[in-house]
Amino acid sequence: EACMKKVSGKEVKIFSDKGFSGKSTDRPEFQNMMMEIRKGSISKIIIYKLDRISRSLIDFLNMRLEFSKYNVELISCIEDFDTSTPSGKLMLNILMMFAEMERESIQKRIKDNYYARGEKGFYLGGYAPFGYNKVKTQLFGKKTYTFEENLTESQILRKMYLDYANG
Repeated sequence: EACMKKVSGKEVKIFSDKGFSGKSTDRPEFQNMMMEIRKGSISKIIIYKLDRISRSLIDFLNMRLEFSKYNVELISCIEDFDTSTPSGKLMLNILMMFAEMERESIQKRIKDNYYARGEKGFYLGGYAPFGYNKVKTQLFGKKTYTFEENLTESQILRKMYLDYANG
């Protein structure tokens, strides 16, 4: 809605990569947008926030170079600065560095949390391995899963291992 207010009734094309991270420009709609820019059919890109278009400083700088090459103006609804001035360009680069750092911090926190949950014995997702059933349980007062032996499958599994061991 904020982006639409910036265009005030002009013809627009919306490029939205739902379900894709801004960590990479390898996104279908982003690539479509860049194709349209190269064709010369886009003169202005309006984004809600800078980290919605990219969370990689290098990708962002390359994108900005291409925008400049095709005289495409970039407008952010949230961050309000003038990229035609040296101080505006500096602010833009600083904000992109923060976006990249935030992405890396989020990745690290998720990885650390996943590792800590495994260390505590929490279920980490996925299917139960052959020979086991997934069973709901509680650990430290939180819902999780554990495995219990599936007698039918575990007999098959034992036979497979024995057959393998015996050639």
